[in-house]
Amino acid sequence: MEPIHVLIADDDPDVLRWLRDELAGVVGTINLARDGAELQAQLRRDHFDLVITDVQMPGHSGPEVAEAARRRGDMTPFIFFTGSVHEQLEARVRRIGRSTILQKPVSANRLIELSLRMLGIVGGTRR
Repeated sequence: MEPIHVLIADDDPDVLRWLRDELAGVVGTINLARDGAELQAQLRRDHFDLVITDVQMPGHSGPEVAEAARRRGDMTPFIFFTGSVHEQLEARVRRIGRSTILQKPVSANRLIELSLRMLGIVGGTRR
């Protein structure tokens, strides 16, 4: 199986560190973005197998970056995490496609389970 390349974005450095530490033993490489503009720039520059991003960040929101990626034909799966899930956000994420929402607080096990599912990994094998 090829190494998995994940991009994680959050404007809270503690959350970035926690996400990185929890996924470090599960995926190959992890890039970090500290705001929406940095997330968008990295996503345009490099290929990622998965993006995990906060919904609200300075510069651009996670969904704004995902929508821009889809307009470019980039179908990288997104996991959005937020403190408040509401109908409008759920509908927006469905329109984006290949994405899902996690509500904070998120357990490490749930994050890993969902990340692997979004990557199509079952029983350690990538589909």
